[in-house]
Amino acid sequence: VLFCKYCEAPVTASKKFQVQQHLKTSKHIRLEAVKSNSAQKEQQLLLACSSKSGPDRSQFNADLCKAFVSADIPLHKLNNKCLKSFLEQYTGKKVPDESTLRKNYAPSRTARFSEIAPSTPLPPSPVVTRWGSWIDAATYYGKNFDVIEAVIATFDPEEAQSIQESKILLETEGIKESLLFIATNFVCISSTITRLEERGLLLSSAISLVNGVLDELKSLQSDAYYGKLSNVLYKNKGFEKLKKVSQIMSGDAIIDETVQPLTMSDLLCMKHAPIVSCDVERVFSEYKAMLTDNRRGFNFENLRHHVIIKCNHNL
Repeated sequence: VLFCKYCEAPVTASKKFQVQQHLKTSKHIRLEAVKSNSAQKEQQLLLACSSKSGPDRSQFNADLCKAFVSADIPLHKLNNKCLKSFLEQYTGKKVPDESTLRKNYAPSRTARFSEIAPSTPLPPSPVVTRWGSWIDAATYYGKNFDVIEAVIATFDPEEAQSIQESKILLETEGIKESLLFIATNFVCISSTITRLEERGLLLSSAISLVNGVLDELKSLQSDAYYGKLSNVLYKNKGFEKLKKVSQIMSGDAIIDETVQPLTMSDLLCMKHAPIVSCDVERVFSEYKAMLTDNRRGFNFENLRHHVIIKCNHNL
């Protein structure tokens, strides 16, 4: 088996035509031209792969990955055609794909974490638009602070800027107390958000969940948290109307002008009225499946059948 220094790949050489076929491939021709046109051929020896690296491990790929990680440059930037062409032109090397570096060359800190703390789950990934996930993340770090600190201490801060920033944050004064305070007092918010996202939740149950959070925050020494949530709910006129509807259904209030323009028929349909917009967001995917671009015709009768199927798929 031969090893092509341009392609950095093994070439089967049992027959002559196999070598000739490789020499005629577009990849080999392109890489050969790049190296031939380079004005600094002597300096390329610094980037050449060592003989012990073999075809599976490229020293250039390893150095490239280390440079990107140390400079805190996302590896997906290698998908940029201009950057990729620039690197290939002036280094004379084939720039690998992002997935290649991530799988074969990026340091596996997840494996290090599992090795040091096998019984501790991996840290969660908060979602920007889902506030409950941020509370869950703070709760996780509050419960496992010592484990996280021990794992990050084993990482080299010179490898990535994120490691340096993590170590600085862990040494910040008051960080332990803040995480402990969140984990102790605000878990109810995250669990309530999850409950309110459920389908088929009774309106009375949803109102009770919100009132439960208010009671939890009211028990804190500081009134700032209870006052903030109370102020937000007070400004939400729709929530006040839903509370009134829930009281009417429970027999604790009478129908008056505060629930107008809702009629008796409307009130009868509000037993499972949601107080969050999750069901509205779920409808988008249903509409996308029904109103696809390749649908040429859709009469009202078929639409009615589709709506019945979509609304009763859990039965």
